[in-house]
Amino acid sequence: MITREIVRTRGAYTIERVVDTGDGYEYFDVIDDWGNPVEKVPTLSEAEAVMNFFAED
Repeated sequence: MITREIVRTRGAYTIERVVDTGDGYEYFDVIDDWGNPVEKVPTLSEAEAVMNFFAED
């Protein structure tokens, strides 16, 4: 089973923590306001960098 949890939101972008509860594999998705994944990365710090790049004020 896959679980998703919203970690952060900035502007139109959201970071979701995605965990496969079967094997514990975790990654982070950066999602745009249309619900499309922008980037899939292994760490929260990388996801924040991607979100900050796309969500410039």
